[in-house]
Amino acid sequence: MKNESSDEGAKVSVVIPVYNMAEYVGESIRSALNAGLESVEVIVIDDGSTDGTRSVVKTYTDQSSPRYDGRVHYEYQANRGKSAAVNRGLETASGSYLAMLDADDRIPPSGLSSRFETRFNECGRPCDLVIGGFGVFGPDGRDGSRAAPSIKDSRRLHDRFYLSLRTPFHLNACLISRSLVNKVGTLDESLHRCIDGDYALRVLREADSVNTADAIVYLYRKHRTSAIERAKYRLKTARYRPKVVWKNYEGWRRWVAIPFGLAMDTGKFFYELVNSYKA
Repeated sequence: MKNESSDEGAKVSVVIPVYNMAEYVGESIRSALNAGLESVEVIVIDDGSTDGTRSVVKTYTDQSSPRYDGRVHYEYQANRGKSAAVNRGLETASGSYLAMLDADDRIPPSGLSSRFETRFNECGRPCDLVIGGFGVFGPDGRDGSRAAPSIKDSRRLHDRFYLSLRTPFHLNACLISRSLVNKVGTLDESLHRCIDGDYALRVLREADSVNTADAIVYLYRKHRTSAIERAKYRLKTARYRPKVVWKNYEGWRRWVAIPFGLAMDTGKFFYELVNSYKA
């Protein structure tokens, strides 16, 4: 991992892992560039896309294109999964703070600046971690939102992450300092589900200070509409959640969080069959 960025580097690096998202990645890039910070770099890691993703991103990296923006950087790698793509982006990033953005999601206007501007705690010291609220949107117009947690204690947030009815925040609605990323390390490339939850728990375990942004700073796109797709999603989550819980909790918390999480996944499956997803 890189050292803390100098004043000459970007204030915030946004890492976008992408695989076959030509339909959405342009919108995602534009949202990061227009999220309230001029000093930002957008790092797109293409994880072996076979569609038109490269061509879409090229409109931002080709100096002859009217959409060219020098803040956008593109790298291609053979398909290795989301975790590997994010890890490469984290290694490449030069910002003093880092944020993650899925290629089909968006950052609203001021979604980065509101996080960056609340990086200091009540004592005026920079925080390791800033957490904002997030919203959910989809093609059918159904949506929901969740505010940032009121708790600013990393240990309490860690305990609540898989021990409450709703996880307290979305990893992509966070701003993480370079020094904290260096301590936490890379995403677990052995996971194919619950990747964000695992990394969020590890971030909370290492964070010395947390602040929150009183704003919706991230917009998550909901795709799943069929019962079959929902079932696949929940079954895969149920497979990997116990592994993540076992890694990140100890003692009685393990034995409570695993059955609790499985029960929640079952409940969410049936809820989503008849209702819109509410964050």
